[in-house]
Amino acid sequence: MFVPDSYGLISITEGRGMKMSLTFPVSYLEDSDDAMHRYLSLAKKEGDFLGLLRSDEESLPCIHRHWKLPEFENEILETCANAWLRLGETITEVLQWSGAEVPALSLVAATQAKTYKSRCIHEIL
Repeated sequence: MFVPDSYGLISITEGRGMKMSLTFPVSYLEDSDDAMHRYLSLAKKEGDFLGLLRSDEESLPCIHRHWKLPEFENEILETCANAWLRLGETITEVLQWSGAEVPALSLVAATQAKTYKSRCIHEIL
């Protein structure tokens, strides 16, 4: 059975990139919202020593998730997207070979993988 390695980065984002982050253990079965709330509880008890939750007009605290199967080089989202793209290419070749009309194929999820991996606090509070 494939059981992915999983972790999260609790970070400050400003615009497109992360300014500062802290690796945070997150189970592959745990929802990102729950992981962020778990971090918020921990920061409330122990203190936010890196200042990731400080009030700042330009910055937002976020969680950035990573899932990886040890058997594959890329992360799960990239591996799945590549598999679907390869399947689409194979189907296209078969349709062309048989003389059938080839539909326009696209995989929006592959180009938007970053949006599936990150979530900012203002969205979950």
